Order: sequence, then structure tokens, then C-alpha cells
Amino acid sequence: MSAQMPPYSPPPQTGARPFAGWWSRVAASIIDSIIVAILPLLIYFVALSSSDAGQFVLSGLFIVIGAIYYALTIGRSGENNGQTIGKQALNIRIVRETGEPMTAGTAIIRETLIKGILMAICFIVTILNYLAPLWDDRNQAWHDKIINTLVVQA
Repeated sequence: MSAQMPPYSPPPQTGARPFAGWWSRVAASIIDSIIVAILPLLIYFVALSSSDAGQFVLSGLFIVIGAIYYALTIGRSGENNGQTIGKQALNIRIVRETGEPMTAGTAIIRETLIKGILMAICFIVTILNYLAPLWDDRNQAWHDKIINTLVVQA
């Protein structure tokens, strides 16, 4: 017989903040994707587009620059902890279910390893992952459930 997890109660740092809506999550992701894509695309078109290895290098640049961006923004301390530039613009933030602040390591695992690599292995999984907050009672995507995070209004 397995032990049941107790029902979720918001950690102290989230207070009674409502969960972020699906559209605000989508808009924040679009903003962040544009920011993360600018430098790799510039490098690709300026130096790598004629190279046979250009697309391989471009993929690597997306992963590395994304990891740096998310670690520096989500993992920063202070009032903007858990927020990327996109999430700041939409007034939402990522919080850990335990109430601990987001760290650079957690951000890299969540954004790069889980969302960027694991969920991207199959297009259908990626789509379902991003649609999951529409039917989840806590508006969690699958990547949130894996790493135990929530997206709430800031």
C-alpha cells in the first residue's frame, strides 16, 4: 500500500497567490523564446549558415544560451526570483512547491533538461506538456509536475 501525498497548500512565499493562467504562461514563453533565440540565430546567419555543421552548432547554441539565460533570470535572488524577463512582463513567477527559492540549478533542470530535451524528444509530448495546464487543477504542465514547481501570479 502506498502512502498518499497530502493535498497541496501554498507554501508561505506564494501566500494565496492564484495560479497563473494558460495565456499568460504562453505569452511569457514566447517572449523568452525570442530572447533566447536572438544570439544563436545571429551567430548562425553571420558565421555558420554555409557550414555543414551549422545546424548542429545552432542546436547546441540554443541549449547553452537557454541554460545560461534561465539560470541567470529564474535563479536570481531577490524580488524577481523565479521570473524570466517574459514572466516579469506578464507578472507571473515560478515557485517551488516546498516554498524554497528557485535556484540556477533548478532553473537549468526545469528549462533545459526537462522542457528543452526530455519533453522535446517527441512533438506530441511537447504539445501535451504545454497544453496540460488547461485541464490541470493547479495549472501545472508536465515539466512542473516532474520538478515540483508551480507558476503563480507575482
